[in-house]
Amino acid sequence: MRLFIALMTTPIQEQIFEIEEGLKKQITDVKWVKKDNLHLTLKFLGDVDKVKFELIKETIVNIGSQCKEFDFSFSKVSGFPKEEAARVIFVGLDKGAKEIKEIMIKLDEETCKMGFKREKSYIPHLTVGRVKFGTVNLKTGSKNNFPPVMGHATGIEIIKSELTKFGPIYTSIYKFGFS
Repeated sequence: MRLFIALMTTPIQEQIFEIEEGLKKQITDVKWVKKDNLHLTLKFLGDVDKVKFELIKETIVNIGSQCKEFDFSFSKVSGFPKEEAARVIFVGLDKGAKEIKEIMIKLDEETCKMGFKREKSYIPHLTVGRVKFGTVNLKTGSKNNFPPVMGHATGIEIIKSELTKFGPIYTSIYKFGFS
């Protein structure tokens, strides 16, 4: 199974999609994320067998049981590898970024012990698009003219990602709620 770990949140997809719609008017040649696929990834795992899946579930319970629900907000559009030459367009966090980063680091440390690749950086974000050809400069224009998107983190989930010719299909297969 191809899996990733995501933050469970109150519904924010509609608000993020509105930002994405505004960006579409300013930036071309981008493959935009479908509204139903918008999520905040904590750790991409890739292909996972049944044994490691059980270990990952235990890890999520251990980490999740140390967390409490918290609020977060998205406040800016940016990109990877850098804002002025972005290939990936994302909405970055303001409030709650510290809490999400701590969860990301703990997940990375524990999954690394299972043989998964260590992350190069921990920047909490929600990807909204990928540039098809070359890069875009996100420092120009008025890309950050939107009201902050507020959300509430409620837990951690494991999501199965099936790649199809019509795009990925995401299915939540395990959830653990914060206290």
